[in-house]
This record gives sequence, C-alpha cells and structure tokens, in this order.
Amino acid sequence: MSQPQSNFERGTSYAAEQQHSADIEGLRAICILGVVFHHAQVPGFPGGFTGVDVFFVISGFLITRILINEMARSGRVDLKAFWSRRARRLLPNALIVLAAVLVAGAFFMPGYDFDVVRRDVTAAALYFSNFHFADRAVDYFRLDDPPSLVMHFWSLSVEEQFYVVWPLVLALVCWLFPRNWRWAGIAIIAVIVTLSFAANILLVHSNQPLAFFHTGTRCWQLGAGALLAALDPTRLRGPGKAISGLGWTGLAAIALSFVIYDVNMNYPGAWAVLPTVGAIAVIASATVSGAAPNPILLSRPLQWIGARSYSWYLWHWPVIVFLEARFPEAGQFASGAALVLSLAIAALVYKLIEDPVRKQQLWPASPGPTLAGAAASLAIIVGGGFATAQALAKFSSGPSEAILEHLKIARTDHGANYRDKCHLPYDATAQPECSYGQKGAAKRVVLFGDSHAAQWFAPLEVAAQAQGWQLDAWTKSSCPSIDISVWYRPRKALFAECDVWRSTILKVLTGSDKPDLVIIANLANYLGWIADRRTGQKLDKIQAGEAIETGLRATIGTLEKADIKVVVLRDTPVAFKSFGRCLELNGGAACDRPRTQAFQGAQLEASALAGHSDRVRVFDLTEHICNEATCPVMKDGKVIYIDSHHLTSSFAKSLSPQFEDILRWAEQ
Repeated sequence: MSQPQSNFERGTSYAAEQQHSADIEGLRAICILGVVFHHAQVPGFPGGFTGVDVFFVISGFLITRILINEMARSGRVDLKAFWSRRARRLLPNALIVLAAVLVAGAFFMPGYDFDVVRRDVTAAALYFSNFHFADRAVDYFRLDDPPSLVMHFWSLSVEEQFYVVWPLVLALVCWLFPRNWRWAGIAIIAVIVTLSFAANILLVHSNQPLAFFHTGTRCWQLGAGALLAALDPTRLRGPGKAISGLGWTGLAAIALSFVIYDVNMNYPGAWAVLPTVGAIAVIASATVSGAAPNPILLSRPLQWIGARSYSWYLWHWPVIVFLEARFPEAGQFASGAALVLSLAIAALVYKLIEDPVRKQQLWPASPGPTLAGAAASLAIIVGGGFATAQALAKFSSGPSEAILEHLKIARTDHGANYRDKCHLPYDATAQPECSYGQKGAAKRVVLFGDSHAAQWFAPLEVAAQAQGWQLDAWTKSSCPSIDISVWYRPRKALFAECDVWRSTILKVLTGSDKPDLVIIANLANYLGWIADRRTGQKLDKIQAGEAIETGLRATIGTLEKADIKVVVLRDTPVAFKSFGRCLELNGGAACDRPRTQAFQGAQLEASALAGHSDRVRVFDLTEHICNEATCPVMKDGKVIYIDSHHLTSSFAKSLSPQFEDILRWAEQ
C-alpha cells in the first residue's frame, strides 16, 4: 500500500497557499515592528531585536517549502532559477540602500570616516557583513565608534549565505537519495539544527558577538523553519481550538520576548528558543485555515506593513543612525522622525522598484542575464565605494586636509609592543618574553596592566635605554593589573583569560627573578566591567568601585611583600568620543575637552598609597597632557589620541623624560 502524498507532493490548493502566505505576511509585520521600535528606542520594546530571529525561521520555512515543491515536481533543484529569483527579490532595494549610504557618507560624514563606511558597504554588498561586524565588536580600539549605517545587513548576510548553501545541500540530497530524499533531508536538517544550537550554547559564553553574528550559530533557527517545511505542517491534525491555541501561544511567546528581553542579555544562547519556538507555533497553526490568530495577522495594517517589511528593514537603520548623528540634540524626536521617514521611503521604493522587479515588470530577464546583472551591480557598488574613497582623498582641500592625514596616522599609532605582539589580545594567556631597553641590565622594570599601560611603552623604552634598564612589557587588552574579575562587555562574558594571565604574571613577578620596579597603569573607568567572582554577575557602580579599590590594594600589597618597588600611573584624561569629527569640521581648540570633564571612573591615588610604604609611588602625567583649562586633542599640529582614551605612541614618546624621572626614583 503506497504512502499518501503530502500537500507539498500533490500540490496544495491555491486558496490554502494564499491563506498561509497572508498569515506569514502578518507575522512579518509584527517582527519588523518589534525590530524598528527597538532600534528607535520606543519604550516597551527592549527585546524587539528578537524579531530578526523570527525572520530567520520564516525564511528557512519559505525557502525550504519552495525547494521541496520543486523537488516533488521535477526531482531536481534548478539552482540558476532559484538564485535568480532571490536576486530579483532581494538585490534591487538593497543596492539602492547601499548606494544611498555611500552618497550620504561622501557628502555628510567626515572624510577620515568614509573608508570605514566603504569597508562596511563592501562587506554588506558581498554578504559577509555578519563576520565583518563580529570582528569589529571585539576590536577594543573601535568600541567608541558610532554605529555603522549598514550594521543591520548582518542578518541579511546570514540569510544570503543560507540561500547559497541550502539549495546546494538539497540538490545533493535529491541526487544521492532520489526515492527517499524527503527523509534524508529531514535527517540532515535535524543534524544541522542540533549541531548549530549546541555551538550557539557553547560559544555565547566565551564570545557573545561571534555567537550573535555567526551563521553557524544562527542556522539552527533557519533550520528550524526548514524542518517544519520538510515535515509538512499541512498534516497537522487536532481540535480547532487546540491548533488555534498553538498559534496564540506562539504569538504570545514572540511578544513576550519583545517585552522582557534586553540588550544586556547573553544573547542568543538558550534565550533565543522562546521567539524561535513561538515562530514555529504560529507558522504551523497557520496552515489550518481559521485556526491561527487570523484576526490580527490578516488585518489590513499588518498585511500592508508585512508586504513592505523587507524594504522597511533595509531603510530604517541608516535613517535612524543618520538623523541621530546629524541632530544629536533632538534625542527621541529624531528617532521617531526616522521611523516615519524611513517607512515613507520604504513604501516608495517598494512600489517603484522592489515589487515591479520581483514581478518582472521592470527587469524581464531569464536567469542567466539576471545573475550577470546582479553580479555587475554588486561590482559597481564595491567599485564605486573604492573610487569615492580615492576621490575624497585626492580632492580634499583646505585646513581639513592636514587634519585628515593626522587623524589617519593617529588611528594606527601604536608602539613596537603592538607590532611585536607583546600586547596580548583577548584570548591569549601566555605572555612572551618581550624584553627591551638594555637587555640583561642589572636593573629591570616591568610594565604591567591593560592597554592603558601599553600606551606608555614607547616613552618607557626610551627611558630604559637611556638609564641602562631592561624593560619587560607585559600587558593585555581590557585586562587590568588590578585584582578584579572583568565582565567583558563586548563579549558579554566573564573574562576568565584575564584572571589566568594576571595570576601567572604575578607569580613570575614575585618569584625568584624579581624585577626592581613594576609600573602599573590601567583604565580608570572599569565601572560596568566588573563581575562578582562567586556568581559571575556584573556588579553595580558602588560595588564595582569598592572592588577596584580593594583589587588595587591587593595587587600592590602582593608586589610590596616581595620587596618590589611599585609605581602607579594615574590614568590619562578622556577626549570627546567625537573629537575626530569635530577636528575635521571645526579644527583646533573647539574640540578640546574641559579638564573638569576629562577624568572618568575611579581616581585611586589615595587608596594606592594608603597603608603602603614609601616604596610605592603615584605618578601623575596630567600636567604634560592638559593645560590649565582643557585637555587638547592636538599638540604641535598633531593628533595625540588614537581614540577617545588612548594616547598615540608618538605623543607618549615625548614624555620619556618623565619616565626617566621614574627610573631615577626607583634607583634611590
């Protein structure tokens, strides 16, 4: 007796398909509303970003349903036709957005920032921006950068990578298992979902940005939709009330994630199960006509928004970022205006470009020419960005030309310790030898701390050479020499590698080969970056301040007991985050920060000295950086900051006489 065919194999009725598509259109509208309200910081939507998770499930379901229908009809997958349809659906609107971002960047953004915009647009156009932004999320020297105008393309990159790979997988399955391709496909999808979900759970605790952006840790959500399509939800049977309840429960789960989640969560991880399962429940129940929450999903406003959801998603983010940057004093009003403006633009582009191209009214071409045209369009966007960057560099004139060059130089002005990989990145725990100055000298100094210690390498190297000292540079990004546990905000995880590295360094320092002097320097503003060692939870500001003071005393005490002299350097003044933009637009002293505002976080001079002997000293270099009223960002015509809180190596090197004073004190 032959097995009855599913609706996918025998052909679902047109009316049922239309009903199901309308339900999904309504679900799209709910998702985009959650996303745009979250990005515009509308109260009540702290977790609206989970709308993207629901979009992943929808995409996995719809694409797999299309492919399975084709496999059932013809026994194969027409890859060229599939990719051509995807190009028609997705590229025209996306290319217009990217072109608009390049134009806006060229005319309205500081010239030194345009190359960043160009690289972002290139990553978005070539659909690898999820990896591009994952790398930037853990770039310590870019944490102060404004948000990218195309940051939201990360999710489109995940989907496009899925659209490229998934048809190939199903085509291979169809070829290898011509009679049992459905069950083979279900088995493969189940394995992919399991492995991807496991990777997501494991990685989110050690590298949250990578877990958030990576296709491998997100494809379980696309796979969940694919699995639903392969299992054929039209077979769903049961009482109408139960199926309707399934739909309402799914919708409630999605809404709940919008309301109770927020950006401080270690997301995705297990938290992503709620919106994902909610989406599956809504889609599954929608296959039964009238069973899902149709009165909401089929309402005219949601149907209208759902049809334009892709266009609105593309346009809302760059408009929000641009208006907030241009009118910072407008606050929430700028975000609200951005939502209205972006929806108007999205609706216009949908009507004039997206929908006509999709229906082959504007671009009636066969798959081959369509794909060739798509490739050429992407090449134009990438090449146009590069050409614009070259033109801006060539034709920039006036007083900003020199400033532009100085800003570019400053952003990469690190000492030899960075070049020699002596300043450790996040994951590293093994410290290289990294000896400088007079190697093998009778006197030895160790520079110990985070990147705010590493910035003093250049002047200390000069001083060590001049005074006949050996210098060991032992520093690590975001890892203070203060005895505290760091909750690393970019990765939203406990920085265990920092504890390991610090503990190892302290053992070496207090061992048989003790240095004569240890210079400690760290970022002062670790408030919001400190965790309770017992629970792993982030401490509030008061608790964090106490932990910093206690931790500094502990580190100094450990070194002092080993009969090592200790110098604590006061942290450097902090420039305005937007000082680069300010310099290009205004130049000069207009961009200097008032001295009363330039110091943030805990100032620990008193606690560093309290209860310690005269073998512990605090050195304050502020007078050599700031004047009486302000802390300049330029001196002698050169930019002295890499970013808002790191000095350039070139400027720091000019303070080598002060470090010679430190070494002379240690010789007493």
